[in-house]
Amino acid sequence: MIRGKLSFASVLTLSVAAVMFCSLAWSQVPEGTTQYELPGDAVFPEGIAVDESAGVFYVAGAGSGGIYRVDIASGEATEFLPAGSRGQFMTIGMDLDDMGRLWVAGGGSGEVLVFDAASAEQVATFTTPQGPAMFLNDIVVTNAGDAYITDSNRPTLWRVPAGSVEGGGGEAEPWLDFTGTAFEYGEGFNANGIVSNEDGSVLLVVQASTGNIYRVDVASSEVTQVDAGVALTGGDGLVVDGETLYVVQNGEDRVAVLRLADDWSSAQLVGYLEDERLSSAATAALVGDDLLVVNSQFAAMQGTPEVPFTVSVVPTEVEGAGQ
Repeated sequence: MIRGKLSFASVLTLSVAAVMFCSLAWSQVPEGTTQYELPGDAVFPEGIAVDESAGVFYVAGAGSGGIYRVDIASGEATEFLPAGSRGQFMTIGMDLDDMGRLWVAGGGSGEVLVFDAASAEQVATFTTPQGPAMFLNDIVVTNAGDAYITDSNRPTLWRVPAGSVEGGGGEAEPWLDFTGTAFEYGEGFNANGIVSNEDGSVLLVVQASTGNIYRVDVASSEVTQVDAGVALTGGDGLVVDGETLYVVQNGEDRVAVLRLADDWSSAQLVGYLEDERLSSAATAALVGDDLLVVNSQFAAMQGTPEVPFTVSVVPTEVEGAGQ
C-alpha cells in the first residue's frame, strides 16, 4: 500500500514502468512452455509473424489455406482466416508492418494479401502476372514501409511500395530481375526467406536449393553472394536480430546461427540450434530469447502427419558458443 500523495511525475513514472512491464511480459514465452499447438488435422503450417504489442503470433496454414492467431501467454489458438478460405499453398510467408497490418505471400496464387490484424479484414490484394510457374514464398516489410516478396520459381524480387495499401491493392512491381546476377536460379526451390536491415537499405535472401545467401543493395540493386563459408542446404526462413542471423534449414531440421559482418557482406557460422521435435521446420520468429520454429511436416503431406501441428520453442543460445 502506498501512503501519501503522488506527484504527477511519480504517477507518470509508474505508468511508464507499468507499460514497460506489460511489454516485457508480452515479449517473453512463459517459463516451461516448449511448444504451441494449432487446431486442425491438415494445417501444415508455414509462415509466422509476431505482434509483440498484442502478445500474439500468427501462423499460415500452407495445407489448410487458413491463418491462425496464437496467444503467447496462454497458448490459445484461434482461426484468424478460417481454414478453407484459400487453397493449398496459398498462405505462405508473413510479416507485420508498423501500421498493424499482416502481409501474406500467396504462394501458388501469385498474390500478396494484406489484412488488418485487429479486425482480420482483408484491406488489400496485390497481384503478379499469372503463369504456370510462380510461387510467392516469403515477405518482409521494411521500416520505410516497402514490402519485398520472394518468388521461388520466377527469378524476380517483387515489391509493393510504401503507401500502396491505401488504394486497396493493384499490381506488385517486378522490382529486381535476378537474371544475369550472382543469384542464378536453378532446379528446385530458389529464393525463399528474406530479411531487411534496420533502415531497409540491405536485404538478404536465401536460396533453398543451394543454401547460398545473397545480399541485395536496395539503392543500386546490386546482388552479391554473402561469404558465409558454408552452404546451408534447405535454407528456408530467415530471422535477423542485430548482427545475428538465424537460418532455418528445412529437411535438416535445425537452425544455423551466423554472425553477420557490419555491412552484411559476409557471415561466420556460430553453430546450430537442434531439437528432436523439429519436423520439416520451415521458418521461425523471435520472441525474447526464444525462437518460435514452425513444424510444417511437409514430408508427411502424402502420408499421415502427427497431430496436433506445432510451433516449437527453441532457446537461441548455441551450446559451447559463449553467446
